[in-house]
Amino acid sequence: MIPWRSGTRYPWAFSSAQEGFDTATPIGRLLLNLLASLAEFELDTISERVRAGMVRAKEEGKRFGNRPIETNAKKWQAAQAAVRAVETRQLSYRQAAKQYGVSVSTIQRTQVKLKQRAPV
Repeated sequence: MIPWRSGTRYPWAFSSAQEGFDTATPIGRLLLNLLASLAEFELDTISERVRAGMVRAKEEGKRFGNRPIETNAKKWQAAQAAVRAVETRQLSYRQAAKQYGVSVSTIQRTQVKLKQRAPV
């Protein structure tokens, strides 16, 4: 058991027999903080590379996420039929989603897309 040193943040210390550092000593705390800083630096470097790769991919015209519903003709037609049923008040969003096999959010997104395409 390592005695607790007053003035430290926690009333315990970590001692590693294999790595050879002990947080009860100044050198041990320095080594632990150094390792933590290196780990944080590596994490920041990785996320920076990922963001740069995503920017480059977008510049090359690559898309992220699922394909738009318009690429699947069967689902697009089902979503349009569901929108018509909801707009004519024949069905609620949930009922239309269940009947036409699409989600409520798909119906709502399709509504927005159809309104954007409609001439004013």
